[in-house]
Amino acid sequence: MVIAILGAYGAHKESKVSLIVFLVCMVIGSLLMLRTAIPAAVARPKLEGMLSDKFRQLLPLDSASEEVKNMANNLQTQLHCCGLFSYEDWEQNIPDSCLCDREEEEEGMCRTVNYRRLMMPKKSVYIKTCFPIILHYVLLVADVMIGVVFTLGVLALLGLVLSSIMIHQLRYPNRPTVLLSVPAIFTTPPPKYQELHNPPQY
Repeated sequence: MVIAILGAYGAHKESKVSLIVFLVCMVIGSLLMLRTAIPAAVARPKLEGMLSDKFRQLLPLDSASEEVKNMANNLQTQLHCCGLFSYEDWEQNIPDSCLCDREEEEEGMCRTVNYRRLMMPKKSVYIKTCFPIILHYVLLVADVMIGVVFTLGVLALLGLVLSSIMIHQLRYPNRPTVLLSVPAIFTTPPPKYQELHNPPQY
């Protein structure tokens, strides 16, 4: 905000010092944004594999730390999922956060599992696993951040160009103003005076 106000002040008052400071800030800002955005965009396709490897190190969840168990239970309760990659991530101790109620069973959100070899009763657990849902939100946040950083980088480059033009105009006031004009082929010629005064009769 301070940099934007500085640039607006320099443009309004035609202050060369303010515009030069603004130009330097835009150069640094654009370099920083591109330095951050390009590696992030390159690393984005590898994010799924990195997250998958990290989460697989937590398995089995049944023997994980209490902190990991509590986090997994909270995710399963909020996202209505069971296990990171499968309900078997909990081995034989499926927690209550994996279990469905009768309404969810009728909606087809659950499946029945039965550990016959362990003489355990049938349990109805969520079909969805948690890792794809977590990955979706992580990739969404990553895409938003990359988009914001690229946008800020483009805006910084635009500010760099505009401030450079204004500094050039202040340094050489007698030279013609740099304008971006539309080629004549895209514009229609103005009507002649005679046509305006005596429009054609249809």
